[in-house]
Amino acid sequence: MFEKENTSEVLPMARYVEDNFYLYDDGTVMDIMQIVAKDLQNCSEQDITYDFAKHWKFHKLNADEYKIIALNFPCDLTEQKKYWKKKIETTKNPYLKNWQKRTLAQLEWLEKNRTKREFFLMFFTENAAAHKEFILRNLQIMATGQEPLLKECDFGRKEQILYKMANQNMNIQR
Repeated sequence: MFEKENTSEVLPMARYVEDNFYLYDDGTVMDIMQIVAKDLQNCSEQDITYDFAKHWKFHKLNADEYKIIALNFPCDLTEQKKYWKKKIETTKNPYLKNWQKRTLAQLEWLEKNRTKREFFLMFFTENAAAHKEFILRNLQIMATGQEPLLKECDFGRKEQILYKMANQNMNIQR
């Protein structure tokens, strides 16, 4: 039977580097970028064709270097709830106040019961130089035009993504 003594033998330990990526013990670099989702129902045929061409070119250049991750995150409606609470406090019209309370209740239900699906690109490169080249090359492909299809994530967001991947039943807040 094949047994490992501890987790570090199974998964090489990574550390976060100030250049905004994770560095493994063997020198491999891992990074995460966000895929910007679009509403295809309300897009023109030209936009869909253009975006498809970008995705095709991206995949052709990087077929073995990335994984697409889909994660569900809880809805964060604290700003909207704050707004409606303030409106309820300042409204004198009881009929209008009743509708505002109903809106607040709907927001609370949404925050409790709905999630937002987000997509991420996890990629691995051999070293830091290859990492930089991967990002520059793919931002030129995917982040051009009116609406970018790929954007970089900050450290906090990457930590949330990795935490969510390791603890899929846990809810995390933004």
